[in-house]
Amino acid sequence: MNPLSGDSFGRSRALVRGHGSQVFGTLALVFLVLIVAAIVIAAVLAGLPGAARQVLNGVIAPFLALVVTLGYYRLKAVESAP
Repeated sequence: MNPLSGDSFGRSRALVRGHGSQVFGTLALVFLVLIVAAIVIAAVLAGLPGAARQVLNGVIAPFLALVVTLGYYRLKAVESAP
């Protein structure tokens, strides 16, 4: 299987079919929360510019990965439900 083929995009499209607005809304809300969190963390750590970036990377990446992973498993559960 070629990783650059459209197979993965087709599977993704099939998984999201019928739930596109929910997926988009969830991701939009998550990004808004992350933007607010980034602003707050940057303001709190304004005196330590290097620390702010490290804290942001340490908070944002795992949170985003968690949301995307949970969204995937929820869609898979809906897809396999009778």
